[in-house]
Amino acid sequence: MSLVPFTKFVNDAAGLEKTLRGLQGMTQLAASFFAGYEMIEYLAMSEVIRKHFALGRRYFRFFKFIDCVVASADALQGDENGGPEGVLGALNAVRWQFLGLYILTEAFTILDAMGLRRSSWAPFIFVESMRFWFYSICCTIVLLSVDLYNIRRQIVTLQQRLAVHQASAANSGTCVQATGPTKTKELTITDKKDSPVLKYDEVFLKTKEGLRTAKQQQQLLLQRIVGSFCDLLTPGPVIGAIDVGPAVVASTSILSSVLAGREIWKKVNGR
Repeated sequence: MSLVPFTKFVNDAAGLEKTLRGLQGMTQLAASFFAGYEMIEYLAMSEVIRKHFALGRRYFRFFKFIDCVVASADALQGDENGGPEGVLGALNAVRWQFLGLYILTEAFTILDAMGLRRSSWAPFIFVESMRFWFYSICCTIVLLSVDLYNIRRQIVTLQQRLAVHQASAANSGTCVQATGPTKTKELTITDKKDSPVLKYDEVFLKTKEGLRTAKQQQQLLLQRIVGSFCDLLTPGPVIGAIDVGPAVVASTSILSSVLAGREIWKKVNGR
């Protein structure tokens, strides 16, 4: 098995960040296990490792608030950049603004996270940064749900077109059956009346390919929605919006990292 795909993944900034997040979730899950059995020494070790993973992830997003400002400005332009417009465009801009505020406010507490100082206001700022992140994830879930609804309508429309086309082609006796993304083959039906060769035309093939692409997009949106709901459980307990234990937070963090990492893996490896 070649290590090239894995090397490409961990050499990508986003891929490495998700790897660190997954490791952070694993150490947090281990800490929850050790706490349950009162294994103080291993608990302390797990907490130290978890904090180092969390701190390492912060370095990757320290200046990401600049990207969020740019993305928010692009979202406000709406249809000019091919993005949503109107209410959805405004919501998309708000999402990026909340995410930028989260990263910016969190950056003010990095010296406390590094253990270089102890500020009285750092815990308050950290909680508020988590609140901004929570709001950003909520906006993301709404936008993804709208996209999922639209893609579902598109799938239904394409399925109806295929059904109508198949019915009309069967009546006319001319159609072409697709055997792959680009290949076709003739389907011959013989009976007592010597039926003609059926051929589906190019419109049918394009519609079928569009349906396949739409279903892939639907699967990707579902994956992102699940990942976003998992992400909610990270800032939710911090701000008091969701009442779950550290083990649940760690488990959902690992799941979210795997889902996002899978998408990044396909992107960097071109598959």
